[in-house]
Amino acid sequence: LLFSNAFRPIYHVENPSRQSWSGVLETFAVLLGNFNESLPIIPFQDWLRVVKLHNDDPEKNPAIKILPFLERDFLRHATGDLILSTARSRQDSPTLVRSTALDRRHLEEYVQYWKEMEVL
Repeated sequence: LLFSNAFRPIYHVENPSRQSWSGVLETFAVLLGNFNESLPIIPFQDWLRVVKLHNDDPEKNPAIKILPFLERDFLRHATGDLILSTARSRQDSPTLVRSTALDRRHLEEYVQYWKEMEVL
């Protein structure tokens, strides 16, 4: 986008391929689980309650750093209620035109990277 001949001051940059959050979570649950079973998927509000109660130390509970975002905006952004138009972004970015929904291979790469970074 930066090198586009028609550079615009504002672009909406998100994956233009819409997909269900539940499908992504189910795949992550399998990838992060053990050999015999997936991780349980719990409702977002239950998880958020655990984040708040767990620990105020960002080193031990990194999600606490973005708690205001999680409380106010996450569900609206992540569940499809907020849809950004990517038409202009796709016009100026061949990469966005070629982008696809996240598949299992993409999610495996995320998990592998997180393990390499010792986040998991």
